[in-house]
Order: sequence, then C-alpha cells, then structure tokens
Amino acid sequence: MARHPTRWDIVCRVVAAGKNPREVTAGDCMSSPCVTVMPSAHLDVCCTTMEKSRIRRLVVVDHEGVLCGVIAQADIARRIADKAGEVVKEVSQPTESASAVAPREEPAEMRR
Repeated sequence: MARHPTRWDIVCRVVAAGKNPREVTAGDCMSSPCVTVMPSAHLDVCCTTMEKSRIRRLVVVDHEGVLCGVIAQADIARRIADKAGEVVKEVSQPTESASAVAPREEPAEMRR
C-alpha cells in the first residue's frame, strides 16, 4: 500500500529534526499505517475515522487496495457543513506526533 507524507509530516519529521529535505525520501517521513476507506464508505464513517486517527485526509482505495483518491476535511465540509466543524475540532487536538498514526520506524542504517 502506498502512503503519502503530508506537509505536517515533512515539517515535524524532517525539518524540525534537522534533516535535509533534499536528502530524505517520502518513505522516511510518512505516517504508517496508511489509514484508508473504501469508495463506498459513508461520510459519517470517514468523519469518525478521521476523528479517531486525528488525521485530515483519508486515502480511498478499492477492494484490491489500489488508490482511487483522497478525501479531505474540505471535501466533507462541502457535503455536510454541520459535521465538518466537529471533525476539525477533533483532528486538531494536540498530539505528540504529526498525527495519531504512528510514525514509520526508521531503518537501522538510518539510525546512526
């Protein structure tokens, strides 16, 4: 499953850590596991998943795990405005990492 680093992942896991962004790969700073939903997921399920994981975007995959798209808070806001405020409040709670999703463990050869 492909994962994508967000701007926040890059800021927290690369820049703030003093690493050179030109020398770091996407895999070095991405969140893992990738939180996904199926295209058939109801927006309520997407909202609950975002709130629980404290993330602002969900990767949408088909039954074979192939990327179909990404659903963001803004997408939800355009569809159900009353729910969007609740999602923003929940995912904006402070955490110790870029998201409630665990950071990808650094390979041993990178931990020197």
